[in-house]
This record gives sequence, C-alpha cells and structure tokens, in this order.
Amino acid sequence: MNYKILIDNCIKKKYRNAPILNKKFILSYQYNRKKFFNKIKRENKFINVEKIDPTTQKLLVIFNYKKIDKKNKNFLIKLYKKFEFNLDLKKKYKNLKKQSNESISYQGLLLFGAIIINNNFLKNSQKFNFLLKLLDIIERKKIFLDLFYKKILISLLNEEKKLFLLFQKK
Repeated sequence: MNYKILIDNCIKKKYRNAPILNKKFILSYQYNRKKFFNKIKRENKFINVEKIDPTTQKLLVIFNYKKIDKKNKNFLIKLYKKFEFNLDLKKKYKNLKKQSNESISYQGLLLFGAIIINNNFLKNSQKFNFLLKLLDIIERKKIFLDLFYKKILISLLNEEKKLFLLFQKK
C-alpha cells in the first residue's frame, strides 16, 4: 500500500471514509512517518524564512505569548474548525472571513500546530487527528526549514508518535 497515493486521495476527499483502521494502512503510516522524521533530522540546509503572511504573523505573535487570552483562544479554535473542514488556512483573514485565496505558508501551519498541541484546547483523539492531517499536508509540500521551524516540526512529529502509541495500546 503506497501511503503517499493513499494520502493524496484522502486529502482530496478531506479524509472522509479514510481507511485508517486498516492494518496495512497503519503499517504504511508508521514506515512513512519514520522515513519523514529521519529525513527532517538529517536536513542541514537552513534558509531564511521568506516574507511572512498576515495569518502567520498573528500566529507568531500568539506563539510567543506565555499564556493565551480568551480572544486569541477563540480565534485559534475558529481557525482549527476552518482547518478541520477545509484542510487549509488562508494567508489573510478579516473577522475570520478569508480575504485571500492563497494558502498559508508551511511556517504558519507549523506554528498553528505547535500552538494547538501545546495548549489544552482539544482532547487527545482530536489532537492526533489534527496532527495526522497537518503533518500529511506538510509532508506533501517541498519545504525548506530554518532551525526554529525544524525544531517545531520535530516536536510535532514526536507528539504525533506519542499519541499514536497511546491509541495503539487501547
């Protein structure tokens, strides 16, 4: 079972009727994630991040807060719902209505993932589902990371692995 082809189909269908309980799918998933993790760890090319879009800028500000206030928490929850429904976030929002049809940068997706996972907005099953989708999307993109975003990606992969093992025991 080729994981990349399967994930492409799942993303097209927005993960509806995905065969995630299939044993071959699980084995393929584990192998692919391990390969992706090793590829990211070996990556030594660091580049400067290009111009940051408005949504990524706001996520970067929220990421640097020690404690997230109620207004930003509501913003993040609404963004999470948009991501779950569309499997995408846009570069620019005004009152959470899209102002641009362009997708957010992978840096923004990584920041978004780190914020959502490091705060207790979601249950573990929702976190795992979110990380599975987010990391599948990031893995499909051709990315060039600087050290900051590489650390975030590695932490998200480790968190996904922990959650996977937690659910595998059940």
